[in-house]
Amino acid sequence: MEVPQYFHMNGGTSETSYTSNSSMQKRGIEVTKPIIQEAILEIINSISSGKDIPKSISIAEMGCSSGPTALLVVSYIIDTIYNNNKSLHESDGALSGCPHPEILVLLNDLSSNDFNVIFKSLQGFYDQLKKAYTNLGDADDDQKQHGCFVAGIPGSFYGRLFPSGSLHFVHSSYSLHWLSPKRNKGNVYMAESSPPSVLEAYLKQFERDFCSFLKCRYEEIVKGGRMVLTFCGRADDTSPSRGMHCFIMNLIQGKIEEEKLDSFDMPQYVPSPSVVKSVILNEGKNIVNFMRSISESLVVSHFGEEIIEELYKRCREIIAPRLSREGSRKTKHLSIVISMTRK
Repeated sequence: MEVPQYFHMNGGTSETSYTSNSSMQKRGIEVTKPIIQEAILEIINSISSGKDIPKSISIAEMGCSSGPTALLVVSYIIDTIYNNNKSLHESDGALSGCPHPEILVLLNDLSSNDFNVIFKSLQGFYDQLKKAYTNLGDADDDQKQHGCFVAGIPGSFYGRLFPSGSLHFVHSSYSLHWLSPKRNKGNVYMAESSPPSVLEAYLKQFERDFCSFLKCRYEEIVKGGRMVLTFCGRADDTSPSRGMHCFIMNLIQGKIEEEKLDSFDMPQYVPSPSVVKSVILNEGKNIVNFMRSISESLVVSHFGEEIIEELYKRCREIIAPRLSREGSRKTKHLSIVISMTRK
């Protein structure tokens, strides 16, 4: 079972697509906005000479998926750079002529990702940037440029993707808990039924993968460059995750052949958090659509489409009453945020 061949968030813009069900990820990115802005300002300070800013800045979004969050961080970065540049030149009255750096945005995900959804949204994104340039008065009327160039980079981020010393900033949000999988017969997901040896195997695999990620990015990021990473977390080290994928797998049991179940892996490890942010989903249907947008491609590729509608229908039937009983208590998801500087 090679996950990169077919694993992806649900593409398109339907009700069960990732685009329609990425509110949790969006909220997580919004919470980390101050951390991202601080990192960008430090990058500018480290590579600028006085008021002379660099001509171009390269940023990479790792695990971009296909939803509106793919360009959300990019918009934060551009706003931060432009506002900083504006404040540097306002005092001497040179705002109308101050050049902004061109920004190269490299969007990375597995080759099975629906990059077309992102590419189709680029023209609207560029138009918004042109409007921002006009408001700042930094482009001639007959030569307005958006100053941002976006490209897709398919491939696993657990290997090298970019030339050495080519990136100023790397961002990844809710992607690093996905592992490069190994066989785990009889324990398709880290759960309460898993023996200690399985829990240890998941931990070791996460450590290997994360170490590979860090080594690759160290080679690709310039000295003084920054990296901000956000990924799913859990409350403590003692209990395995009881997340949505564990819930889905419990429902699958009894619906498919044991041979298929034992040959299926859910390559995910949710580590304990050092920084916890709560992200709230209020409605049973929204939670199931969120679960489906992330997990459907993996489940369909292995078990087929026959069980899908019944599976997620049962999810709704179970989750909705549970939320109703909880009343005002909110469903919480824990996130880990790390900000790092390349020395």
